[in-house]
Amino acid sequence: MGTVFKQKFTNPLPPGAEIITLKGETVARVKPPKGRAVTFPLTTGRDGSQRNLIQATTYSARYRDGAGIVRTVATGCRDEDAARSVLADLERRAELVRSGVLTAAEDRIADHAATLIGEHLDGWLTSLKAGGCSVRHLEPAHSGRKG
Repeated sequence: MGTVFKQKFTNPLPPGAEIITLKGETVARVKPPKGRAVTFPLTTGRDGSQRNLIQATTYSARYRDGAGIVRTVATGCRDEDAARSVLADLERRAELVRSGVLTAAEDRIADHAATLIGEHLDGWLTSLKAGGCSVRHLEPAHSGRKG
C-alpha cells in the first residue's frame, strides 16, 4: 500500500536573513523590500551550514511497482484526495503487471503513449543535436521537400 506526502527540500539562506528563535524553534526571517516578513524553519545541511527547510506545494506518491521496486512519483496534485486517486491508478497498474495481465514493457508503453507529440519531437531534435547532426538537417527549410 502506497502513501502520499509533500516532499521537503532545502535551500541556502538568502542574503540578509535574520536567524531568530520563535516559540522555542530556530527560524530564519527574511524581510523583502515590499510586503511582510517571511519565516522559514531551519535545518543543518550536509556541509554544516544553516539551510531553509521548505515543503513542496504538490503531493508525491510512494508505491511499489510491478517489479517490486519502491518508486516515488510526483503527482502534480495540490489536493490530497486527487493525489490519492493518482496513487490508486499507479497501484492498479502495478497489480496488473504483478498478476501477469500486463507486461512491464506494456506498462512502460502506456506511460510513453501519454506523452504529447510536441514533447516527442523536442526529444527527437535534442537527440539529433546531441548526435552531432548538422544544422542543415535540423532546419525545416532543408527538410528535403521541394516547393
